[in-house]
Parts: sequence; C-alpha cells; structure tokens
Amino acid sequence: MVKFRNILFEYSEENANNKMNELCDNNNRLFTNHMSKLKIRMEKWAVCYRKNLQIHGQNTNNIVEASIRIFKDIVLERCKAFNAAALVDFVFDVLENYHKRRLIKFSSYRVSKPELLYKSFCTKAHDLIVSQIDELSFNVTSSVDNNNRYTVFIKNDYEFCDCPAGQCGSFCKHICAVHLNGYATMNCPVLTTTDRIKLGLLAVG
Repeated sequence: MVKFRNILFEYSEENANNKMNELCDNNNRLFTNHMSKLKIRMEKWAVCYRKNLQIHGQNTNNIVEASIRIFKDIVLERCKAFNAAALVDFVFDVLENYHKRRLIKFSSYRVSKPELLYKSFCTKAHDLIVSQIDELSFNVTSSVDNNNRYTVFIKNDYEFCDCPAGQCGSFCKHICAVHLNGYATMNCPVLTTTDRIKLGLLAVG
C-alpha cells in the first residue's frame, strides 16, 4: 500500500513508471495481473499526469473527503434514520443554508486564513528573482538553489507553476513572486472588495 501511494503522489512521470514496473514484477500472478491493469489506466489516476489540470492543487481525494464529512456531520447530523423524502429536504434546506453561511462568512472578512496564507507566501517570495519570458510565461528562481528555475505560465487566464506545489494551479511562492513584481494574477488567495461583493450576492441571491 505504501509503495502504491508513493506512485500515486510521485511528481516525476519517469519515477512513477519505474516504481510501477517494480510492482508489476511480482511472483504473485494475481497481484501482477491487477497491477498491470492499473498501469494501463495510469494516466487517469497518477498525480504526475495531472499537472496541467485546473484543480487548484486539490486532488479528488481531498475534495471528496471534505464533502463527505460536511454531508455527514452538518447535513445529516450523523443521523442514519432518514427516509428518501426527509433526505431530499435536508439536502435542499440544511446544505443550502450551510453554504450560504460560509459564503457570507468569507464575504464579511470573518475568515482570516487567505490573508495569513498570502502574507506567508509574500515572506517566502520576497527575494525571488522574476524574469519575463513572453506575455504568457515567467522564469522564477528557486528559494533553495539559485541555479534552479521554475516556469510560471498562464493558461486560460490562470497561472500555473511547474513546481510540485503550483503544478495544478495552486498558489505557490513562485506565482506570488510574479504577483509581487507587479503582474496581475488570478489565483491570488486574497479577496478584493469586488470579490467579496460577488460572494455576498451569490449567498443572498
């Protein structure tokens, strides 16, 4: 299980394939057949093949686990004795009110996590050197090794970075460095006043 999980979250496609080949080379015929079938569909589930997807760094397991927990704890209130009609009522009433409260909470400055996250990235990105390649891409130095550079590129009006943290559109220190150098970024975690107004309108209709 640990070896397969390492393959799942491996950043390099070459390393992931090498580790998968090791699992396929097993004395257990049933295990080998199972791994071979998974290898055929590897591009569907391995994180190394999801680098350019706009998932903001949240892979399926994160989203599903969080949603299921909200559904169980808040919507169903950990109660299993619902018939179909009551379940539909809870989903349309309780779940909608939950999301409404969350949107209002974000729009009214009561959630400080995005601002704290942004300040943390600004501290890390302060000394990074940014050079523009063209209108849609930038070179940013690494904070660990100045000889190593990461590329921040714009795709569908959204910023991506080829570092492990920002490969799926998640805000990273390299994208933050581009932002600090005066370039507009769409995935900055700090909400503007216009963003908060839109969230408020979305919540109250």
